Amino acid sequence: MQNHSMSNLVSAGMVMADSAKDWLPDNQFDWIMFGLLAFIVGGILVAIGFYLRSAYRKGGWQRLGRDLGILIAVLAIWAVKAALRQFLK
Repeated sequence: MQNHSMSNLVSAGMVMADSAKDWLPDNQFDWIMFGLLAFIVGGILVAIGFYLRSAYRKGGWQRLGRDLGILIAVLAIWAVKAALRQFLK
């Protein structure tokens, strides 16, 4: 059994440690939240795939490239805004 100091504790019952297994959720509620998060991320990836497939069908590789560039730019702007909001609190 490992001893964890309070500085190693993370919210929702997750514990940071050296072992790869120790970062996994500890209780059933955390596993449910972990599964929901994975489901949401998977859904977003599927939606992006459908969006790019429809862009390809409408305009071929040229339209797909343009729409992919727009998608990457929007996601990059969103990530920068989220990071700045977090760091400038």
